[in-house]
Amino acid sequence: MYKSFYAEGALPFPLSRAASVQDEDSYLLVGGSNIETGEYVSTVMRFDPLEETFVIMPNVRLQVARGFATAMLVDALAFHECPEN
Repeated sequence: MYKSFYAEGALPFPLSRAASVQDEDSYLLVGGSNIETGEYVSTVMRFDPLEETFVIMPNVRLQVARGFATAMLVDALAFHECPEN
């Protein structure tokens, strides 16, 4: 069992309260709170292990900015398509 953790890569902005979820050989940070502004964000970031940086995924966003959320990957075929707002 691991008894410690370490930081990897710089975030595009200071972030807290984001959900994390494993994505193949990397992981995603979903939503959270921008520490500088105190506002919740709708961004989804993916850690690039080769570059050791977080990249904001330009075509993936939460519909509502939020923190303290839970995230999990599911097969898209399990859900009906959501209507555009």
